[in-house]
Amino acid sequence: MEGHRISFLLKSTYDLLPSSTHLFTWGIKDNAECVLCRKPANLAHVLTSCQVALSDGRYTWRHDQVLKEVAASLDRARRKKRMISKGPKFVTFVKSETLATGRVEAGMILATARDWEMRADIQQRMGFPAEVASTPLRPDVVLWSRSSKQVVLVELTVPWEDRMEEADERKQQKYQQLVEECQHRGWKTWCLPIEVGCRGFPGQSLWRALRLLGVTGADRRDLISAVSRQKFLPVGSGLTGRSGLVTSNSARHKVTNSRRTDIAARGDEQAEIRQLPAITSSRCDSRPVPGLA
Repeated sequence: MEGHRISFLLKSTYDLLPSSTHLFTWGIKDNAECVLCRKPANLAHVLTSCQVALSDGRYTWRHDQVLKEVAASLDRARRKKRMISKGPKFVTFVKSETLATGRVEAGMILATARDWEMRADIQQRMGFPAEVASTPLRPDVVLWSRSSKQVVLVELTVPWEDRMEEADERKQQKYQQLVEECQHRGWKTWCLPIEVGCRGFPGQSLWRALRLLGVTGADRRDLISAVSRQKFLPVGSGLTGRSGLVTSNSARHKVTNSRRTDIAARGDEQAEIRQLPAITSSRCDSRPVPGLA
């Protein structure tokens, strides 16, 4: 992993990124407001909770970057030539203490048919397959097989890491009625909500879903690595500049130096220096968000 991504991961984990609340505390900004919505901008607000960033599609862009990686991996998995299996089997193991337990064999859903079709809701272009059910809902990925009458709904969320379980339950409830309708029409249905945290931590739900679908080994490791790298930030709110993602060294130092100049003009430079004893930064990804520069 590149040095700047490791730096971002560590700083975001320990809440050391230059959010507006931190910049205000450090004396670099005059207030702690989000530059988009004017609400207090801590790290959680910047990454997941700014309503202006949400309405502008900035979180959607980040979501779609992760979804593209997931969809590409599932598309490769469904095209693989496999021996046809009867489906997930429950295998009973008996320990020496004669305690019986069960586990589901991995990789059996996509191995149950060879005619899997797939649609992914990239940039809100997908319609749910009418032959399966009629619904205005659009899961992020739909896989279905006519021959075996099976359908898999995959729904991605990129939440604050502490809210992964809440997001999973919300998505399960959202698609419960659709699952029941598909089952009523004779389709064997799986609903698999998956979560990748906004700071790049994949949830256990992603590991479970990939295992159940049959994306294992190196393919699964490659996908987990890819989605972890897609922890891009929306523009604005104190962590970013107008034309890029995370504010670069030069931009951040420019703010700091400008602030020092203003303080010096008031004859109080030493006070400001004491407030900013160690303003450090690492090289960060400054590639622009498409359409948002």
